[in-house]
Amino acid sequence: MRMKVVIVIGLPLLLMILGTVGYHQVEGWTWEESFYMTVITISTVGYSELHDMTEAGRMFSVLLILVSFGSLAYCGSLIFGFILEGGIVTFMRKMKMEQQINQLQKHFIVCGFGRKGKAVCRHFAIHSMPFVVIEKNHDHLETARDLGYLVLSGDAGEDAILEKAGIQKAVGLIAILGVDAENVFLILSARQMNPKIQIVAWATVHEAEKKLYRAGADRVLSPFELGGFQVVQSMIRPNVMDFLNRALDIENEELQLDQILVQDDSPISGKALKDCDFRNSLKVLGIIRDGKHHYHVSGNDVFQTGDILIVMGEPQDLKVFHNRLD
Repeated sequence: MRMKVVIVIGLPLLLMILGTVGYHQVEGWTWEESFYMTVITISTVGYSELHDMTEAGRMFSVLLILVSFGSLAYCGSLIFGFILEGGIVTFMRKMKMEQQINQLQKHFIVCGFGRKGKAVCRHFAIHSMPFVVIEKNHDHLETARDLGYLVLSGDAGEDAILEKAGIQKAVGLIAILGVDAENVFLILSARQMNPKIQIVAWATVHEAEKKLYRAGADRVLSPFELGGFQVVQSMIRPNVMDFLNRALDIENEELQLDQILVQDDSPISGKALKDCDFRNSLKVLGIIRDGKHHYHVSGNDVFQTGDILIVMGEPQDLKVFHNRLD
C-alpha cells in the first residue's frame, strides 16, 4: 500500500524533473521556461511553444509525451484500483491508528493475537487499560481491527516493530506468540530496549519456563499448570475460588482486590496503619516489601516507600484512595 502511494506521487514528480532538465540541456532554455514547457507537454493542453524548437527538442518532446502518457495511465490505474478496493479508507484508518499508537503512554503491548491473546485483550478492554496488539497473521489482524483494538502488523521480535508500538513508553509487555523460542527472542529484545518494562510470558511447555525467566521475563505462566491449579482449587476450595474470582472482577460492585504502591511523595509513606485515614471498607491484607510478603499487618505497622499494599474494599472507596495517592 505504501509503495503504491510512493509511485503515484513520485512518478509524476520524476517526469517533471526529467522534462525540465531535458529541455534545459537540449534547447538551452532557462529553468523556468523548461519547467513551463514540461508542464504543457505532459498535460497535453495544446499551448504553443515558447521558442522555435530544434529537431532534437521535438524528438525529446515526442519521447516525453509517450513516456508520460504510459506513466500517468499507470498511476491512474493505481488510483482507480485503490478507490475500488477501499484503499483510501483502509489507508486513512491505518494512518489514524498509527497516530493513536504514537500517543499512547503507560500502555501494554500484547504480542500475539491467538486464543490467549484475544482473552488478554478482552480483559484489558474491560478494565479500560490502553494496549496495542502486534500480530503478523492477516486473519488475526482483521479480527483485532474489527474489535476496535489498536494493532500493528509485523514480527514482534523485530526492534522496529517494538519501536512503533512505543516500547520505551510502555509499562508492560505480554509475550504469547505461541512458540517458546520466539517468546525468548522477543523478551531479550524487549528487555534490552526497555529495562524497566514488566514482561509476562506464556510458556507452552513447563520446561521452557526457566529459559523465559533467564531471557528477562518477570513472570511466566504455563497454561497446563495454571489450568490444573484452578481446576483442583475449584474442586477442593470452590467457595474460596468463587470469592477470589469475584474480588478480582473489575465489574464487581461489591468488593474488589487491588494493589497500591507507596511512592516517595505518598501521604501514607512513613505513617502507621492506624494513623492512615482509610475508609471503613478498606482492609490491608498484606504488604510486599523488598520482595518478601508480610501477611500479619497490625495498626502499628509503618508503611515505607516502595511497599506494595494488597488491599480489599468497595470499588468506590478504592477509587477515592487511589485518587488521594496520585
